[in-house]
Amino acid sequence: MATQISLSDESDFKLIRAREVTSSLCKHIQSYNLEHEPMPWLGEVLSYVSEDIACVVEEISEKR
Repeated sequence: MATQISLSDESDFKLIRAREVTSSLCKHIQSYNLEHEPMPWLGEVLSYVSEDIACVVEEISEKR
């Protein structure tokens, strides 16, 4: 049986933010023609999401 870990409010916020950002990004990509719309900001957005997830993973690792 899996062990349940309680996350901090900050980690909960980061997970929710990562979910919302990636959901919005997916909708944006699906609704626009990417051949005509460059997305120079994409790397920065994905890096931001990656940092949020890395913080949550670190917290989980510390609590195990």
